[in-house]
Amino acid sequence: MDAVVIPRAKCVACAAITNSRAMALTPIGLCSRALIKIGAGSITSFNDGTAEAEVADALYSSTRDALLSANSWSFATTQATLALVADPPLGDYDYAHALPVDFLRALSAGSPGHGPCDQR
Repeated sequence: MDAVVIPRAKCVACAAITNSRAMALTPIGLCSRALIKIGAGSITSFNDGTAEAEVADALYSSTRDALLSANSWSFATTQATLALVADPPLGDYDYAHALPVDFLRALSAGSPGHGPCDQR
């Protein structure tokens, strides 16, 4: 049985573990393997004009992000210092911070060294 590990959103490659050996899979390679397993044709691009490519393109990013958000995977977890936003925030807050472009969910907030990212 194949186990698939999907890296954080900004990463390009995925890793598949097959028979205790790791081999890299691109998003297209991963989607092609999934399509073959359900009896559909493989794809060479998300834009190759087939129904399979359209479905894979529509589902890949949101499915990857949902799976990454489901748990606090150590390979997909990092700490970041957030940039202060210049515009005044809405509501009763004194400060607002911009989220990283690859942000999926917050696990904690506070001082560096005191979050779940440090407990590995």
